[in-house]
Amino acid sequence: MKKYIFMYIPLLLVCSCQVNNTERFYCSQFMSYLQEMKIDVSDTEYYYAVHMQGCNTCISSSIAFINDLPSTIKERMLVLFVGDYIGNDIECFKSIEILKNEISYIEDSHQKIFNYQTGFAYPLFIKIKNGKCKMYEEMVNEKYSDTKLLQKLE
Repeated sequence: MKKYIFMYIPLLLVCSCQVNNTERFYCSQFMSYLQEMKIDVSDTEYYYAVHMQGCNTCISSSIAFINDLPSTIKERMLVLFVGDYIGNDIECFKSIEILKNEISYIEDSHQKIFNYQTGFAYPLFIKIKNGKCKMYEEMVNEKYSDTKLLQKLE
């Protein structure tokens, strides 16, 4: 039995390194994207990318998440609205417009983020400190209510 345990430890180490390498690759691609968009990473600590042509539920969840963030985080955050909103939900559209008056944001109407391998399939929350990626999270539904995520932000 001990043999099997010792065989699995190196396997776990190798697998965990792969996840870190993938995150590092996505982060470096995201940093390249920011450079193309002429965004200086020393100005902002948090980035939140939302695909505006996604489903209304995803967009609404993202807006609610941003609204619920502490103001100390929102002040150091840049929201990236990727694509143009094409939905027909008036309430969702109004929420987007109200949010734009309260936060720093840019619009990537040409969806340049997709020219880079960033793993952008769901909304992304990225924390960059001192020019290095500290957190790279896909915001799938269960993440919006994850208290551990909010603790990692600060």
